[in-house]
Amino acid sequence: MSDLVAGQALAPLAFVRRGTDLQLMRFEAETQELAIQGGKAALAKKQSTLDAWAFAREGLMDERAFELSGVQSSEAGKVDVLAVDAWSHEMKEPITVIQAYQPFASGAFKVLGQALIVAEGATVEGARAERLRKLVYAGVQKHEKVAPMWKQWRSDSK
Repeated sequence: MSDLVAGQALAPLAFVRRGTDLQLMRFEAETQELAIQGGKAALAKKQSTLDAWAFAREGLMDERAFELSGVQSSEAGKVDVLAVDAWSHEMKEPITVIQAYQPFASGAFKVLGQALIVAEGATVEGARAERLRKLVYAGVQKHEKVAPMWKQWRSDSK
């Protein structure tokens, strides 16, 4: 994502865990929408055999959802987002983390604003949202390739 040229999309992907086995799955199709549908269907089919999974894909959302305006995006009035659904066997339903970003093709990849957290079909607000965001961003810092670049990607230098 941080180096995709204009017109290229991140192929939806999932990390699935069963015991200590961690596996990467990529989902490709003629369109991004079909690839996302295929990924979600594959995870639903396998979920009963897994301990946890995370499913990542990119898309577009109304920029007002992030209280952003005038961002460089793939489409006017929209903001590019990375959405990650996460589930473990202790959860009834997955949660979704949606992080806005400015695409590399705009001249510089940037992470924009704070991630939205969605649980049980609604955006999580307040202290609970802040606590969940801190967990997400702490996880980012554990990634050996992303952690060193995170600060330069953050548009607000956090």
